[in-house]
Amino acid sequence: MMSRYAIYYPMHFLGIAMIVLALGAFAGHYFGGATEPHPRKKLLAIVHGIGLVLAIVGGFGLMKVFGIKHSSYLQNPWLLAKTLIWVFLAMAPFLMRKAPRQALLIFFLCIASFVFAASAAKFKSFEAWSANFKTAPAEAKPAESKP
Repeated sequence: MMSRYAIYYPMHFLGIAMIVLALGAFAGHYFGGATEPHPRKKLLAIVHGIGLVLAIVGGFGLMKVFGIKHSSYLQNPWLLAKTLIWVFLAMAPFLMRKAPRQALLIFFLCIASFVFAASAAKFKSFEAWSANFKTAPAEAKPAESKP
């Protein structure tokens, strides 16, 4: 029998890949100077929507696998941050359509959001995340020889 991790992990990342591809297509279209909707808007919206569903279901499934309670947003602020990022990514095609001149900026904000979400998931807390970047690795000290 397949483990739940082996199901939810690829599901989560397939969703992320679908979101990135759809957002890239939207951004490329609107950044190219188009003011009318993308000719494949419906298909891109479907890919984006399915990607959002896969990412959120896979993410909540991974939380279950790792024993993280869904109601623990106050103990785990990174969960709230990832949820807000998910909402921003869900709104991104709408924002690109309403402000086509800002499509490239919105796309780069999406990329920054992906990087922040990945690091928040990796380090699981903002304290560990900030501590990891503030402290330099300790320099190796030469071994002292005893006479």
